[in-house]
Amino acid sequence: MRNELENIKAYISIQLILTSHSFLVEYQLEETLLELPIPCLILQPIVENAIEHGLRSSRRQPRRLIIALSEEKGICFIRVCDNGCGIPPDKMQGLFACETTHIGIKNVNERLKLSYGDNLGLIINSEADNGTEVIIRIPLQKNSPKP
Repeated sequence: MRNELENIKAYISIQLILTSHSFLVEYQLEETLLELPIPCLILQPIVENAIEHGLRSSRRQPRRLIIALSEEKGICFIRVCDNGCGIPPDKMQGLFACETTHIGIKNVNERLKLSYGDNLGLIINSEADNGTEVIIRIPLQKNSPKP
């Protein structure tokens, strides 16, 4: 988890420079979860979508991105939230479908399910003009994820 978050912080730093610091970032991290092993490049597509499709398309000020890490009942919850434009209902239905473009969310969800089972993966909550919350659920365990 620690390495994944370091990579995300570097990615966000680049995006802040490219967008002239057009959004704020907040990290809410439980330190005890930072050593949890997770698959590589799980967060980047989620954060990229939040910035590219949520925040850049929003007129709301201030634009805000929140990355939160918490634990409940043996499950680690990684939340990526933005207060951007939200995902239209017609696009929400196609996020996990087999499409030739926009496969980042689908790919992450499939990798999580392969690593941890069908009962885990992504949850997406979105509301027009209010933003999107993507929740990644990972079991708390000492074992590494399946490759």
